[in-house]
Amino acid sequence: MPDDRSFVSGIGNRRALELLYFFAALVFVIGIRLLFLQVFEHNYFLEKSMDQRLRFISLSPDRGDIFDRNGNLLATSINAYSVFTVPRNVENKKAVADVLSKQLNMSRYSVMEKLNSEKPFVWIKRKIEEPVAQKLIQKKLPGIGFISEKKRVYPKKRLASSVIGFVGTDNQGLSGIEISYDRYLKGEPGKLTTERDNRGMEIMTSNLRVLESATDGMNITLTLDEPTQYLAEQKIRKAVTENHAKSGCIIVMNTKTGELLALASYPDFDPNEFQRFKPEVLYSRVVSDVYEPGSTFKLVTVASAIEEGAITKNSTVYCPDKVEVGGKIIRNSHKLKFPTRYLSIADILKESVNIGVVQIAQKMGKEKFYRHIKDFGFGESTDVGLAGESRGILSDVKDWNKPDIAMISFGQGIAVTPIQLISSLSSLANKGRRVKPYLVKNIESVDKSFVKAFVTEDRGQVVSQDTARDIMDLSRLVVEKGTGRLAQIPDFQVGGKTGTAQKALPNGEGYIEGHYISSFIGFAPLSDPRLAVLVVVDDPYPKYWGETVAAPACRDLMEFSLRRFNIPPDKPAKAVI
Repeated sequence: MPDDRSFVSGIGNRRALELLYFFAALVFVIGIRLLFLQVFEHNYFLEKSMDQRLRFISLSPDRGDIFDRNGNLLATSINAYSVFTVPRNVENKKAVADVLSKQLNMSRYSVMEKLNSEKPFVWIKRKIEEPVAQKLIQKKLPGIGFISEKKRVYPKKRLASSVIGFVGTDNQGLSGIEISYDRYLKGEPGKLTTERDNRGMEIMTSNLRVLESATDGMNITLTLDEPTQYLAEQKIRKAVTENHAKSGCIIVMNTKTGELLALASYPDFDPNEFQRFKPEVLYSRVVSDVYEPGSTFKLVTVASAIEEGAITKNSTVYCPDKVEVGGKIIRNSHKLKFPTRYLSIADILKESVNIGVVQIAQKMGKEKFYRHIKDFGFGESTDVGLAGESRGILSDVKDWNKPDIAMISFGQGIAVTPIQLISSLSSLANKGRRVKPYLVKNIESVDKSFVKAFVTEDRGQVVSQDTARDIMDLSRLVVEKGTGRLAQIPDFQVGGKTGTAQKALPNGEGYIEGHYISSFIGFAPLSDPRLAVLVVVDDPYPKYWGETVAAPACRDLMEFSLRRFNIPPDKPAKAVI
């Protein structure tokens, strides 16, 4: 009979061995699991723990500055503080709300709403001025923290507001140069961390750590001249308010280089407080407003016809009181007082005779006329560099109805932007060569390692030098003896053309009776034109002629600009007897 003790001992040994194998296997599995977690998935769990413990906050970079052509500061960034709260850490919310609402000029209700939030992190107010922030910091309010940021400011306030534009809370460009050149101005954001405890609450005593420093944006220098811009804004404000108009704009351009010296719109706004203004004023009218140019377009018609040989500068044209084209009766805008119906080209432009340019356009033919209109740049963007630029409206010649050639000859049935018109007509003052208008002179990084300069861009010969010279001579007579007499300047020869266009109905079918867009474009000095000034006034009342509404503003701004840029006079001295 087997020994019971040895039998029990064998069973015990087997069980012990089994337990040993079990624990060994368990240790092996745990070891493999730990190896897998700590080695192969180390980064995954590290990131997960970091996400639970750390909060990453984007740091706005120092946005680049914007200057005028002479280095005058138009837009910059200053130090500011943003106030935030960790609601769970706020002990006496009512008392804290009282302090914050008073110091930050906020409603107590909105502050309490933020302090009672279920979120672990809530902004109270972004980008407050440093003195206000320092007062709050000294109060050491529990659960209230501060982050240093940059705030965009515009020291000249309304000056060139529609050109410069403005930025949002996170320093992103929203309009004007600020959005068009945002990729250069904005820089690269940095990264800031704060820590949270195991309950998800912010550790207010922990240091804020900068993981990545922000990279500053680049500076931009514009072609604008601050004094010229300032006067342009004064003049368009006066023209709009005194004539009870809806709006208006002025452009001053160097005809030889394409540099834009002033771009003024009214109504305007203060970009420091853009939220207070209606959306309809927060854009640049010079690139976005589309209107029928009226009689200023007659310069294009006459120049095209001379270039094509359909007429010469000295031709005469039969001009009755009315003419029928394609079943449409066309009349002059006013009664003519000439002793004959055969008018010279000079008389047609001086008195802005619609019938005259209708006859001229018909002699040329619609295909040739259309080609020249395209050569002048109408129907396409100037690519001046401001967001929201329109191409205007120019129907393809295949879609023209019979009356269209007549209507377009005096600036109806075609729509342009102010920047498009001055760019196109300035070619006539530049010996027939069209240049691209431009607004940015250069872009430069803070450390000077990157510099991008902009120069004159030639867009081709629109008409010959002879044709351009003829048009300038004819435009001089408009100012000296015609509808542009109020644009005359002592000591300088000035050329120009008035425009008084009926306002089209919103659906484009007909015109609004008694409503006009008044304009004037001027060039000087005519011996060698350097400057062009365009004034456009929308819906003036009761006066509405371009001569009385727009020409005086052009005269004042042109005279100032000629003298500011030291352009010598060219008017021949009167002989002394």
